[in-house]
Amino acid sequence: MIKREDAGDVVLADGLDVVVPDYRILLADGTQILVEVKNCHARSPSGGRTFKEDYLRRLHAYGDLCSLPAYVAVYWSAWRMWSLHRVDDLLANLDRGRLRLSFVLAIPRSEMRLLGDATLATEHPLLLRFVVSSRRLSTTGKTSEHMMRIDAVEMEVNGRPINAARDKDIAWGFMMHGRWPDSEPIAAMEGDSVSAIEFTFVPESPDPSVSFAMVAPLSSLASSSFNDLTVNEDKVARLRPAALPTPPYPNPTEQYFGEDLPLWRFILRASPWNSSRGAG
Repeated sequence: MIKREDAGDVVLADGLDVVVPDYRILLADGTQILVEVKNCHARSPSGGRTFKEDYLRRLHAYGDLCSLPAYVAVYWSAWRMWSLHRVDDLLANLDRGRLRLSFVLAIPRSEMRLLGDATLATEHPLLLRFVVSSRRLSTTGKTSEHMMRIDAVEMEVNGRPINAARDKDIAWGFMMHGRWPDSEPIAAMEGDSVSAIEFTFVPESPDPSVSFAMVAPLSSLASSSFNDLTVNEDKVARLRPAALPTPPYPNPTEQYFGEDLPLWRFILRASPWNSSRGAG
């Protein structure tokens, strides 16, 4: 359950000064946490947000009043990624009364797994094929114009067809909202007619010794999907959609690893703040 925490008035005893976090979250195991949400639009991995000690202590004070841990969640819009940090940890790593939280500092120390986040992976490449009927209308030199009708949509992973309905939905989500770039469309020809239009999605730097690659965290896939429903040409078109589709991806406790689309799920634990190593 997610409840808006900062709605309505808060009456405090004299001498108390707090910042009310945005949300109260009830986790599946019954644990409750308080979360303040921030955006960061920095384009450089070394860029970020600065948190002042006074602000963090006032967030912490509200958590103490409620006997709940307070967290800060940051959405890194340039990478469509979230990070989650306990206010206690931010306070413990202040430098002259403030903390500069950059993308490269935040992601290895993120606690997003507490919210059920995980990074999904699958084999590559992913192929999206539009099977078409076509008729050539004209030819000028090396350029030809065709009239086409889409008759079917096919998907493949690593050269194998994806037929299971849920796996098709997951693969579509990976293609539309994952991090693998797509190729320029390629036309498959049968004589003078176009028989299919194909798009291929592959990771930018695949490891040749491994058959699969990470696509994106669940939180990134969700945020990208939400943006499609609320943003038009980089401008907010609506604050919230009329309805949110049910995501096809396996939830944190579901033992689903695909039928035609092999799935891996990586749950990343945070590295210590005093460590320069990435998350393990």
